[in-house]
Amino acid sequence: YPSTIIPRLHVLSHKVLPHGLNELNLLTEVKIDDYAKVKFDLINLLLPIVGDEKLCEIILMNLISGIYMRKDLELLGKLTVNLVKGNQYVKVTKKNGDVINHRLADVLFRLIKKLVPASLRLDVDLKGLQNVSLQPKKNHDLNCIDKGLLQMASHTSLLLDETNLSSGVLGETGVKNVNALKHLIDNQAIQCDFSYYEVFFVIPNLTS
Repeated sequence: YPSTIIPRLHVLSHKVLPHGLNELNLLTEVKIDDYAKVKFDLINLLLPIVGDEKLCEIILMNLISGIYMRKDLELLGKLTVNLVKGNQYVKVTKKNGDVINHRLADVLFRLIKKLVPASLRLDVDLKGLQNVSLQPKKNHDLNCIDKGLLQMASHTSLLLDETNLSSGVLGETGVKNVNALKHLIDNQAIQCDFSYYEVFFVIPNLTS
């Protein structure tokens, strides 16, 4: 693709900064003795939004989870969480004291976005499944792969918002997108559409 579509970034030098999800992207170093306090603070941060302490712990475990081994068809370390009633409204107090009602899914994603290095939210609805390509697809004319929305970096926290999903008929693109989401959740891998066949790409340490 030309540089007008995809800008080029020339790197003279780079340094990989140690962060990792086990520290939840905290900007300051945390000693082992302080992890209990950090966990307590994070639960208190989520508790007014989620409303259940056990559920807060499950969400935190999801954020720090990662696949450490693929054994046959089993993914050891994967933890996928499914939350119900994501469209209910919760009261959020702003800094000036004003109380505003927000959807649980919106507030939860804003919190997750501040806690992890990389996050992505996909609004799963009938129109989006029909019109958006989630899978990467081989472009045989340009001999390259067109990017799909499910192409994510390692350690990406994925939030699928299904609260606006309604009944209807899915076309060919919608069926492919649903199958791609199912395969992603089950196998932590994305399907690349090569028109005549499909190739699977493994996503390391994806949390959803």
